[in-house]
Amino acid sequence: MVIGPRAAAVARTADVAAGRWGVWVVLAALALCLVALANGYVLVFPDTGTYVRQALWLEADVDRPPFYSLALVPVHLGLSLWPVVLVQNLLACYVVSRALRIAFPTMSPTRFVLVLVTAAVLTSLPWFSNQVMPDIFTPLLVLLIFCICFGWESLARAERVLMPLLLLGMVAVHQANAPLALAVLAAALLAGWKQRAPRIAQARRALMVLGPTALALLAQSAYGYALTGTVTPSPYGPVFMLARLLDDGPARRYLEERCPGAGHLLCRYRHQIPADHNRFLWKPESPLRKLRETLGLRGLLGEASAIVHGTVAAYPTEVLGHAVRNAVGQFFSATTTDEDCPCLGSKAEDVVATFFPAEHEAYRGSLQNRGTLPWETLGSIHSVVLAGVAGLLLLLLLHGRHSLTPTAASLLALIVVACVANAALTGALSGIAHRYQARIVWLLPVFVFALLAARTPPATLPRPAAQAARDAARKDTGFRRAILAP
Repeated sequence: MVIGPRAAAVARTADVAAGRWGVWVVLAALALCLVALANGYVLVFPDTGTYVRQALWLEADVDRPPFYSLALVPVHLGLSLWPVVLVQNLLACYVVSRALRIAFPTMSPTRFVLVLVTAAVLTSLPWFSNQVMPDIFTPLLVLLIFCICFGWESLARAERVLMPLLLLGMVAVHQANAPLALAVLAAALLAGWKQRAPRIAQARRALMVLGPTALALLAQSAYGYALTGTVTPSPYGPVFMLARLLDDGPARRYLEERCPGAGHLLCRYRHQIPADHNRFLWKPESPLRKLRETLGLRGLLGEASAIVHGTVAAYPTEVLGHAVRNAVGQFFSATTTDEDCPCLGSKAEDVVATFFPAEHEAYRGSLQNRGTLPWETLGSIHSVVLAGVAGLLLLLLLHGRHSLTPTAASLLALIVVACVANAALTGALSGIAHRYQARIVWLLPVFVFALLAARTPPATLPRPAAQAARDAARKDTGFRRAILAP
């Protein structure tokens, strides 16, 4: 593609700015790493063991795609998990800085570091960026889509290659990320339509998001086909949905009414089904294990699909009602909390002891695994901050929405849509868990912190910086400027 003189000049300016911001991004990332350092080791979750060992043991896992595990190998090199959290913090700080610079052109490097340090203290951001889990990439893909759709012209040339590649990886690491990306893209296109953005430019930006998302779905589907013989990005999805419907009640009712005539093997064990979906999915005493041993993986998936389809067909209104209630419940369940750790005796510890033995003592001695991290205090602080942010955003929408530039307003809209879509996807299709919403809701406080920082009077800046900020503000015409360049 031929780049015009104006676009080339903008790209060269963006290249210089990217280099100047790099040092500050590193400093912000090191600030986020303080959480893991204070803990005494990287943060883990019971699923950490599965994610790490998939690539190390060449072990296929039907309920999680292998791409996060594969991406970890060149980072930890079988030597240490510490580089994983460093890389995740660097990625988080880079993507956040890029989005904030697009939404708030007056954002200076020092203000950005102040915003990130504030977020490290008052939000759930560092509790996910320092955890060896793919959860941190769910909110980051939202910001990537914003950067592609609203700030393409301001990106350096290398960033125009890097961001779609990052989006591809972030969508691929979790099955819920593709539908979330599509929901955010729809919101971005709607914002562009309301601002009368050129359709051709919108289509180009949409393709820059749809292409990586489609490739990620293709990779997930190929993996699902290899395991189950069915082209699906979520091969274990029917079992997760069955657990959700059993927990809500419609599937239990279906089994009571249709068994034993329905011919499902689960009919034999319907009175042994645990009340909690997590116990049904993961505990050894669950009848799910007996079903898999008897039917095999493909037989289990077939039976789960049949029960799910039968339940939905028999009680569609009830299933929909539960889905809506679960989505609402998930939206307001966003407390930063340690739900399943200390993780002693877990797969995570087995992996550390086997592949990172020099770190095993640090693993066992971390505050998290000794049960001494102040989760209750952290959760209270973060909840108060979220409540305050919600109040400020409500005031902004009621009285000050016209003070936002179109670009900043678009970022806020995408974040809100992402929070709602995330709650709907996880609440309706899986169990309600605080971590599902806590991993993404920190985007709202970061937006407000950045808004407050960007509105600091320019007189407080050095004269050259103040002049640059005024020039940038005059040049920012929102979405139209961001997408006109080819």
